[in-house]
Amino acid sequence: MSEQTTKVGVACIVYNRERNVLMGKRLGAHGAGQWAFPGGLIEYGETPLAAAQREMQEETGLDTCADTQIRYLSLTSDIIEGVHYITLFYQIYVLHDAVICMEPAKCEGWEWHHDAPSPLFRPVVTLLMDGHHIFPGKESL
Repeated sequence: MSEQTTKVGVACIVYNRERNVLMGKRLGAHGAGQWAFPGGLIEYGETPLAAAQREMQEETGLDTCADTQIRYLSLTSDIIEGVHYITLFYQIYVLHDAVICMEPAKCEGWEWHHDAPSPLFRPVVTLLMDGHHIFPGKESL
């Protein structure tokens, strides 16, 4: 019998001045071909907020600064490929939207969206199904 595992991660719902949402198409790992927010697993001893800031910078080149607003939104609980993932979502508002795909082996590229693209990564679907309206345009699943 295989060991059951629970992992805790963070996801950054990044908004620009026009309230568009930053999303990238996943590559390689689980969820390949699905749209997701910048994010990843929390490292040992790291706070969720620090993990969100680190992941956003590592994946997009965007850095949090005094002008950046960050707030906790919610969490989801999903079982993906036999692993239980708890994902904590943070909303982050940035003043500039110059984004770099820092991990091209993990992400096809970053794009700003007014509506939900398809297909969405499972934790994003769960967040929307929980009633969170994160896209400024018409949301679709």
